[in-house]
Amino acid sequence: MDQLKKLEKESLISEDELKRRSDELQKVTDKYIETIDKTASEKEKEILVAVHLTNIEDQQKIVKIANSFASANLDYDVFGVSYYPYWHGTMENLTDTLTLIGNTYGKKTAVLETAYAYTLEDGDGCGNSVDSVDIDENYAATVQSQATCIRDIMAATVAAGKNALGVFYWEPAWTPVGPVEEYDNNFAIWEEKGSGWASSYAAGYDPNDAGKYYGGCAWDNQAMFDHEGHPLASLNVFKYASLNRIHEFTLFDGFKTNYINIILIYIFFNSIQNNKKNLGTLFL
Repeated sequence: MDQLKKLEKESLISEDELKRRSDELQKVTDKYIETIDKTASEKEKEILVAVHLTNIEDQQKIVKIANSFASANLDYDVFGVSYYPYWHGTMENLTDTLTLIGNTYGKKTAVLETAYAYTLEDGDGCGNSVDSVDIDENYAATVQSQATCIRDIMAATVAAGKNALGVFYWEPAWTPVGPVEEYDNNFAIWEEKGSGWASSYAAGYDPNDAGKYYGGCAWDNQAMFDHEGHPLASLNVFKYASLNRIHEFTLFDGFKTNYINIILIYIFFNSIQNNKKNLGTLFL
């Protein structure tokens, strides 16, 4: 739709042509959603249909899109968004916008993409999409801050109320192919086997994006596995968050903590006591 509007704005298509093509696009969308509904019915399973949008920092635009879906009677269940704290505004705005969508249109809401960097190091010589200029002042590029940031995004998402479903991390296992000091050898592997967004062959169908930004993995510093593929302690944030219990306890005079910290403290000291390798202590 944005591309069609751009063509109309540049006078490359008429207003009537914009409407005709928009209607055609809507028909195609409806057709695929009908197919999903039919498949779900045949399988006798409830499969939720989601729409996925970006740029949630622009609440006015997001609400306008949601309103257009309602006007077109678009049949879907989940209003999903991407939320990367580097690019998509505050978490308060995330909560406010998802609350508005859920309450106004009666749709379930979810963050379908999110991530945060655990390091600024590059794993394969290709460079990273996120570097020092993108890092939020409240979250350093560390394993602990990665976990803390994702915990906070989870909290902001579910704060939208009863319609909020939760968060998907993207992409936790996108690790580099080849060591950083062997770029030339790595590039040959990327071209043949793949590693990043695309290979150079993508220029044939997407010259302005994938055709420029192809090669290795630009996301490896936002994975939840290190450059050698070992799981980071931050991966536990999903397990700990699922406890869904935050209660204050007084361990001794002047020191208060919560249920999750008690569990983590126990794990940490129990690991030492049993002389086992500790993957890392994560405080939520």
